[in-house]
Amino acid sequence: MPTFDSKISSAGFGFAGSGSPTEQLIVGNNPNRAVFVWLGFQLNGGASFGSVVTCGGVPMTKFPGTAVDTDSKKYKELWWLPNPSVGSKAIAFTANNSDDKPYISAVSYYDVHQTDPFNGRTALAFDQAVVAFPRNNPNISVTSTVGELVIDHLMYPQPSLVMTPNGTQTMRENAPEAPGIGGCGQSEKAAAGAAGTATGMSWGISFADPFLYTGISIKSATGGGGATALTLSGPSSGAVGVASTNFTVGVDTSPVGAPGVTVTPHSSGAGSFTPATVNLSPSVESATFTFTPIDAGAHSITLTSNSALTNPAAHSYNATGGVATVKYRLGTDITAGGWTTNDGTGSLASKLDEVTPDVADFIKSSINPSDDACEIQFVGVQTPGTLSDMTLRYMLRSDPLVNQMVQLVAGDGTTVVATWNHGPVTTDTQFDRVLSAGQMSALNAAGFVGCRLRNTADS
Repeated sequence: MPTFDSKISSAGFGFAGSGSPTEQLIVGNNPNRAVFVWLGFQLNGGASFGSVVTCGGVPMTKFPGTAVDTDSKKYKELWWLPNPSVGSKAIAFTANNSDDKPYISAVSYYDVHQTDPFNGRTALAFDQAVVAFPRNNPNISVTSTVGELVIDHLMYPQPSLVMTPNGTQTMRENAPEAPGIGGCGQSEKAAAGAAGTATGMSWGISFADPFLYTGISIKSATGGGGATALTLSGPSSGAVGVASTNFTVGVDTSPVGAPGVTVTPHSSGAGSFTPATVNLSPSVESATFTFTPIDAGAHSITLTSNSALTNPAAHSYNATGGVATVKYRLGTDITAGGWTTNDGTGSLASKLDEVTPDVADFIKSSINPSDDACEIQFVGVQTPGTLSDMTLRYMLRSDPLVNQMVQLVAGDGTTVVATWNHGPVTTDTQFDRVLSAGQMSALNAAGFVGCRLRNTADS
């Protein structure tokens, strides 16, 4: 994306008579650099004017579009120069009408396309508030494409206005004081849409006054104008319970617009993605993920993102084999009650989340008050495509005379699918509970996702 380098130290205004007033711009040693000059005139004489703009003595090229407000007699041009030499450059122009009052703002950017920075556009976006109908909300819609940078310029005749760019724009010039002539402002904003999308730009000024407001979108040195759509490629088949080979997410055209895009894969059937999301950026324009299906059959893999990029068509993936064995683990405390961890650190779930049974860490209850209940949610649970065996494994121990009740609660948080009552269990004991077909159906109806384990202790 085009990136700001420098601007003239202050905007120039109100040079009387013909001649060649100058301003100084320091151009940095950056790749694919370019200088842009906004040149405006207040045509007090009411006549047209001629102008020639140079940068360090090198003639600049005038953008073909112009903006004219004939009522308040304002006129605006945009000039540009690719690949200027590095260092301090005099920005000079010639005004042929002695009554004209010029405005000049100059700025340099890098990572700019060197032959067609305007992406074929031939007209400036502009807005005006003429003398008869003044207002204080200059705004324009600039045709642009993600990966480009929208630049604007505001000029007005009132010298004492307070002007502020929209909060999403980065201000580069704000020169409100030029006695008898007015002032100007300049800002920029990253474009954020598919090709041809309008990027809104606006300023606020302290009271209604005539103005002439212009803008244009400039594209990066890569020349594509930026990404407009996501792409997805990958395997067409695999086995149940086995991670697929890599799926690849990319973009149709470089670059990815700053600050980047977060992409989330989805499946029409049960399964999991690793990682769950991938990130693309101007420097990383592709990423990979794998898919592990839980059940056999056709799966439709789709993408969504937090951007305006168009999502790709669904990708078909066929999983073969039987039903996968999937293990879900406790991960999120819902309610703790009077239960605490054995060492007073971490969550209840962190002490129960074990691949191999381990009695070194555990949770405990003081049974104060009685019927002390805690509830901990399983993580990563998905609704299976096929109802099959489900086993709940847990381990208990209690003091003499202490009873415990273990319950499996569905994702709705209220439906109790199964209850197992335990009298005193004075040694560490593991229990494996196989759910019946009826319990599986009840869990499916009330929600696999979000299901949790509830344990109540009572003396």
